[in-house]
Order: sequence, then structure tokens, then C-alpha cells
Amino acid sequence: MNDNFNNPVELSKIKARALSCIEGGEYHRREQVRSLGDLSLDNFLHIGRILKACAQNAEMIERLLDRLVVHADVIIGPLPPGIQRHGLVSDSTEPQTSEDLVSALKEISEEDLRQWIIDDGSLVYGELSSGELKAYFSAVNELGGDRSSFVDLGSGLGKVVMTAAVSTSFDSYTGVELVPYRHRLAQEQYAKFCVTISSEVAELEGEISENGENQNALNKALKSIKAIPAKISLEQGDMFDFNVSGASLIFIYSTCFCSLMDRVAQKVVNEAPPGCLISTTTFGLNHPGLKLIKHYRAEELAWTDVRFYERVGVGPWEEQTRPAAPSSAADDWKDKARDILVTGIKITATKENHMATITIDNKEYDVNSLSDESKAQLGSLQYVNSELARLQAQAAALQTARIAYGRALKQTLEDGEASAEEEEVTIEGLGETIQFDK
Repeated sequence: MNDNFNNPVELSKIKARALSCIEGGEYHRREQVRSLGDLSLDNFLHIGRILKACAQNAEMIERLLDRLVVHADVIIGPLPPGIQRHGLVSDSTEPQTSEDLVSALKEISEEDLRQWIIDDGSLVYGELSSGELKAYFSAVNELGGDRSSFVDLGSGLGKVVMTAAVSTSFDSYTGVELVPYRHRLAQEQYAKFCVTISSEVAELEGEISENGENQNALNKALKSIKAIPAKISLEQGDMFDFNVSGASLIFIYSTCFCSLMDRVAQKVVNEAPPGCLISTTTFGLNHPGLKLIKHYRAEELAWTDVRFYERVGVGPWEEQTRPAAPSSAADDWKDKARDILVTGIKITATKENHMATITIDNKEYDVNSLSDESKAQLGSLQYVNSELARLQAQAAALQTARIAYGRALKQTLEDGEASAEEEEVTIEGLGETIQFDK
């Protein structure tokens, strides 16, 4: 028999390949928001454009900061991401004077402004690297405890859930994601994950069959790997509506949840069973129903702090209140935010007062001084880049449509042809086999 199959470590290559196909989620193309919590989409965009216009107007910076500093406790970083130039909120299409902006800013209520900041922060996305997750789940395995259910609140593209499934031995793995497009991308990642495991296992089973040695042990190991996808569930919804009463370990990538940590703690202590483990990143949980059992400082396990808590005590628990931040902290926040806004305006003014340039191999060229031939080549390059972006977006839309049409076709098939958990339907004329999940 091939020595590769004598070593159980070689079976881990199947899991490694399955995980490699879901890498790079932090670079995914963000989509404009479709629906948000308590603000309608139109209202969210309207408020965002006003705030962004104020941020780009030197005369409005202090007025803007005076409004935002009241809600600094729910702002991720020194400034709300949406009002920065790379944010998802587009610039206003209509020119606005400082007088217009003063009036528009006054019309935004404190309640709507706070909700806008919270909703804007929910669009920020980040995830741990594969190396960090390997270290994280090694720590999880050392902690031990019940292994009934792993839950990821705010699961994004599903990377943590699928990594957990191949790194630990829980009975089930569930991810809950609020943003619809991220949930859709997670389903696509999960499909690739499943296909990779299935194809790798099938290939290895064929080689084992040919070698004919130690088949029982290897087949048992492969059966365990094949069962992994069925243990995973990815759900779209609000994590605060998801019941964690059956969870054994709750993972929360809470780097973007600063303003929500008190609410998270309140949910966990009143729902999770005693002994349940809860882990957070960057921000900790402060509640008598949670006992800190392990704190990894930044760079020990991941790029940021990682904390593990155990659910202790008996509820129900009254809501905890957090003391207001001292005025010095508010002044510090305004100073940092002001520096960013003023610098951004200076950079924009510099760009507007100079000729357009391009940089190739670290050498800068003035576009207006290029020859006609070079300008034509530059124009073609810009066209190709825009077409590539358009086609990539179109391909994503067509893939979504293909799945929808396939599911509709499946429903029209005669009863009894879809009895298995997974079915294969060969469509004549397309020359392919389409597989759907039940």
C-alpha cells in the first residue's frame, strides 16, 4: 500500500485543501447596503451623504465632530467608515454650500445619527487568517469542555465555521450572519468547500481500493471527513434573534462590535447554558455571569486580543449599565478624527490643483504630457479594467441566477426523483450534471 495512506496526517491534506478554497474572504468585493436595522435604506444613504459632505468641507468639520463625539462610544475607529472616502456611502450628487449643510446636519436627530453610526459599523468586515485560526482552535482543544454545538455570531463568509468543522469535534457548527450579500457569499464558499471534500475523498477512496490494505481503518477516517459538510449550517439573520441555549462554544469576532458588547453579554448570560465557553476578539465582556478563564494578548494567538469566558452563575440577569466616558476621552477622539479629516481635505485639494498622473514601475508620468499613442494605450487599459470589473459583477449575478433557475427546475421534476439528500440531474443539451443541495 502507498505509504501516504499509512500516515493519518496525510488525511489532513483533504481538510487543508478544503480550507484553501475558502481563503481570501477579507478581500471580497463589498456591496452597497440593501436593508438595515431601524433605518430605511433611503434614510441611511441620505444621512450618510450629508455626513460625508460635511467631512469634506473644511468649514463643517467642527460642527460634524461636535455631533459625532456624543456617539463616540459606538464608532469603530477614529471615524465612521462610511464617511471616509473609501466608504460604501457614495458622495452627494448635488453641490451643497456650508449653509445648506448646517441646516441638513441640524435636521438629523440624535437617535437617527446614533443608529446610522451603528448600521454603518455593521458593514465593516474582517476575519482571522488561517494561521491565526489554527492557533485559536488549538487553544480551544486544550480548553476541553462540552462538544455539542459550535456557534459563530456574525459569521461573515463562513470561514470560522468551516475551519471549526475540520479542526474540532463538535456535533454541529452554525454560523449566523446579518448582511444578506455576505450570507450569499458564505453559501458559495460552503459549496466550494463541499465539492473539494467530495472530490478529494473520492480520489483517495479509489487509491485505497486499488492498494487493498488497511481499508477498514482508512474508510472509517474518510467517512468521518465526508460527514463534515452535513454538520455545518449557515443562517442569515440577526445574531440577537438566534437562540444560543444549546451552544457549547460561542465565537464572536467582536472587533467591530464595540458598541454592542454590553448587549452581547446580556444575551449570552440569559441564554447560554452554564459551562458554555464564549470567545471574543479585541473587546472583552464585563458581566458577573461570565468568568474570564483565558486572555491571549495581541500577537500571542492573533493580531488582536482573544478572550475566553465561561458562563457561570444563575440568572435571569438584570441589564448592566456602562458609565459614561470621561470628557478627556471625547477630546482625544475629536483630535484624532480632526487630524484625519483635515489631512483628507488637504490631499484632495492637492490632487485638484495638480495635473493627473500615472505611476508605472515606481515612475510617475503627467497624463497631459503623454503622446497621443500613450494616451490611447492608457485609455484602452482603463477600458479593460472597467470591463473586467463589470464582467466580474455580471458573472457573480449570473451564478446567482443559475442557482435560482436550477432550484426552480428541480421543483418541477416528478415526485420521487429527489428522495436522496443530494440529487444529480443531467440536462440534455447542456452536457453537464447539476447537483443541488436538499
